[in-house]
Formats: sequence, structure tokens, C-alpha cells
Amino acid sequence: NASEKLGAFGQEVGFPAAVTNDSKTTSAWSGDLSALLRLAPEGAKDVEAVNLFGNWKSSFKPAAPNLSEAEQAKILEPERSHSIEGGLKLRAFDRQVGFTASVFQLDFSNMVISTLDATGGPVLMNGGTQRFKGQELELSLAPAALRRLSLELGYAHHDARFVQFTFTTPDSQLSNVSGKRLELVPQELWNARVTYRSPVGLTLWGAARHQGDRPLNRRNTFFVGSFQEIDAGASYTFDRYRITVTGRNLGDNRHLVSESDIGDSQFYAAPPARITAEITAEF
Repeated sequence: NASEKLGAFGQEVGFPAAVTNDSKTTSAWSGDLSALLRLAPEGAKDVEAVNLFGNWKSSFKPAAPNLSEAEQAKILEPERSHSIEGGLKLRAFDRQVGFTASVFQLDFSNMVISTLDATGGPVLMNGGTQRFKGQELELSLAPAALRRLSLELGYAHHDARFVQFTFTTPDSQLSNVSGKRLELVPQELWNARVTYRSPVGLTLWGAARHQGDRPLNRRNTFFVGSFQEIDAGASYTFDRYRITVTGRNLGDNRHLVSESDIGDSQFYAAPPARITAEITAEF
């Protein structure tokens, strides 16, 4: 149960003062249900776990205020989401093989997003309804013949779209983006990681990830290309100490990673290539 009050005052030189008051009281349920069905037969030699899983969730988030100008200050509608997910988890051959496959769908309503007003300034508004659905696969391998080596692979197909959303552009044109993809959400993703643990306390790892092309605007008229990012690291443990060196974004790929919450079509770039080192001591 959320009860909110908003008061705003503003005055520009040569204009009368603007005073706005708003209030909103909203009640809603949030919660989730989940189920797990174990399918692996008892006493199975090679297959240790075969589990079917599913869950349903409903969430409610109190409304955010739009505080761009005093005369436009108001409490927006609360955000709501409903999701359903199901899949299969498998573990076999003395934990040498692990596999997970899942499908999901999330429905959002009244998500708070940023747009531009008639003067080109950023304002917050409710973004209609959106749907995010997809499929994900994960595979992990730790073969006994190479017992110090492990490999993890992942692939996902995501489809994030506006279901129903119409808004007015700064030049007073009505724009309907229903059915369009959400900004900066890729449809194709994959990742891989290999790890080696030596018997003398040395660990080496390398990882790569890829994202496909992504739209830069809600009308999907501009796209940014796909990118790959590579990380690697090493650690050495002796007695009570561990030394770790990690390299991130070693290819120095300055791809766009997210959009600003306070301005439409303003983006954040990925951090540059960087290497960090640390020493950990246990007492």
C-alpha cells in the first residue's frame, strides 16, 4: 500500500510562480509461485538430476514523480509487471555435464521512461505496455580426463518490444511505436568462459561475450552494430594470501551499453580496457 504526496514550487524571472500539488494512493499485491518436478530416477548411475521448473511472479512498484518543471510536476502511474518462466535443468556424469534450457515472458505496464518535451528538455512519463520474452541455453563441461579444465557456454534469443505505446514528439507529432523493439536490447547473445585450475594454486580464465545489433531509438530507424568483449584473468593462492589480476574489455571496444534515464537518445559508452590487481589476506 503506497501513499504519496508531491509539492513543487518554481518561478522564472518575469513570470508568476508555479505551484503544483499532487497525491496518489495505490494498493496492489506482489508475490510469486514456483514449482519443481524431479524426474531423475533414484539410483541412476549417469544422470544425477533432471528437474523441470516453473515460476510465476507479479510485482508492483510505487509511482515515480516527474520533476522537470514545477507546473508539470505530478506523480506518475505505478509500474506493474507479470512474468512466467519454465525450463529444464540437467546434471550428469558425476557433475561433468550441466545443462539448462528455459523460456520466459515478462509483461510490463506503465514503465517509467524518459522523453523530450516541447523545449527539448527531458521529462519522465509512463511507457504504455512492453513485453520481453525469449529463450536461453546454458552448458557447462568439466571432463574428468581434463579435471582441472572447465568450459561454460551460453546462448540467448531475446525479443523485447513495445506492445502499445503512443507519445507526442517535441515537434508535436504523434508517434506510435507499438510493435517496435526496445532501445539497446539485442536479440542475439552468446557467451563463453574457460577456466584452468593448476594443482599449485594458479587459476587462469578467459571469457568472451557477444551481443547482436540493437535499435537506438523507439521508432527503430537507427541501429548500432553488434559487439564482442573479451576478459581474462589469473590468480595465485599460497598460505593465507591470494593475488588476483583481472583484465576487462581487453579489445577496448567502446560500445554503447545503456541509455540515460534523464534524457532521450543520450547514451553511456562501455568503460575502456583496464587491468586491476588485488591481494587478499585471510586471518
